[in-house]
Amino acid sequence: MSSSEIPPIKDINTLNSSIQEVLRRNKILNTPRQLDCGEYRNVPRRGTDLLSLECGDISCPVCRYKYISKRKKDIYDLTNDFDGRFLMNTFNLSHDQRHDLPYLYNSLKKCIKGETNGLKNQYGWRKLQKDLDHQFHFDRIEIKVNPKSGYHPHLHQVFCCLNWKMSLEEIKNRLFDIWSRLLKMNGLRGVTRDSGVTTIEGRGVIQYPFKQEQDDEDWKEVKKQISESNKRRGKRFSKKNDWNVGYSIGELEREILYYEEIPNYKNEDFSKKEIVKHLTQIQKTFKGDYYCRVYKG
Repeated sequence: MSSSEIPPIKDINTLNSSIQEVLRRNKILNTPRQLDCGEYRNVPRRGTDLLSLECGDISCPVCRYKYISKRKKDIYDLTNDFDGRFLMNTFNLSHDQRHDLPYLYNSLKKCIKGETNGLKNQYGWRKLQKDLDHQFHFDRIEIKVNPKSGYHPHLHQVFCCLNWKMSLEEIKNRLFDIWSRLLKMNGLRGVTRDSGVTTIEGRGVIQYPFKQEQDDEDWKEVKKQISESNKRRGKRFSKKNDWNVGYSIGELEREILYYEEIPNYKNEDFSKKEIVKHLTQIQKTFKGDYYCRVYKG
C-alpha cells in the first residue's frame, strides 16, 4: 500500500493501523505473528468461522493500545475510590551515546528486580513502604531516545500510600540513597541527587506513565500535519535541552509516519533511517518483556 492509498486518519484506531502498516513496510514489525496481526482466519470454533488474529506484541501500536487501555482501566478502577496519597518516583541511569540499549535496559532491570541487588529486595525500600503505609503501586518502564545523549530507559513508579506526614524531600532522599547504592552494587556509574531520582505527588500522577501512548489528541495532530503536507514540521526540541528529554516509542512511530506521508518532510533530530534503526532496536530489546505491572499490598 502506497502512502497515497492509506485511508484518511479518522480516529485513534485508524492512526494505529496506519502506523502498523508503516512499521511493516520498513521491516520493524516482521515476525509472522506481527505480519498477520489484524487478519481474520477461518478457524471453526464454538459456532464461529472467523478468528481475529492479534500478535500481542508491545512493539505493535494496535496491540499496545489495547494492552494499555486495559491496564489504564485496571489502575483507574483500583484508584478511583482511593483517598490516600499518590506519589510518582522516577529512577534514572547515567548514560551517553556510547551505551547501547540492551546494556542500559538490562542494567535498569537488574537494579529493579535483581534477586540480591534489586530495588524491591532492599531493606531500605521495604522500610520506606512500611513507613509510608503503602497500599499498592504500579511500575512502568519507559524508553526515550535523545539525539545528543542516546537511549534513556527509566522507571516510573506510582506509589499509593496513607502517610501524609513524610515530606517529599525525605522520601526522595531515602530513595536516592537506596538507588545510588544499587547502581554501585551493580557496577554502574553514579548519578547526582538531582538527576538520579525525582519524586512528585498528586492524583494526576496516575496518568503520567501513560502520557506517551497514542491518544485522541495525537491522532488530531497527525491528521493536521498530513492535511498540511506542504509545511515542514519544526524539530521537537533543541540539542541544547536537558539530556533526558527525548522521543518516546509513540513519538518515533509518528515521525516515521510523517516521513512516509508528508512530501519533503524532515525531522531535524533524526533521519528516517535513524528512526527505523531506533525502533528496530527498541522492538528487539523490549520483545516479550512486561510494560506495566501493578503490585498490591
